Amino acid sequence: MLVNKDILEAIFVIDIEEILELDPETLLDESMGWDSMAKVLLIAEISDKFDKTLDADDLETIQSLNELDALITKTASE
Repeated sequence: MLVNKDILEAIFVIDIEEILELDPETLLDESMGWDSMAKVLLIAEISDKFDKTLDADDLETIQSLNELDALITKTASE
């Protein structure tokens, strides 16, 4: 189950209902809107919402929606 639905909705071009219907192991790619702009939006959302800094290099290894959700949760709790 995805925990950070509000952040995911803010960064992807697809709506939250579509995101929630996806398998958490869905691979992130440009068809979902996972591109450089989404990464910039994610970094800004993390900064605004949690007052934390997410390193762009950490996003290079993320491959699935579940991994992205886990990274957001980890960053928020640090």
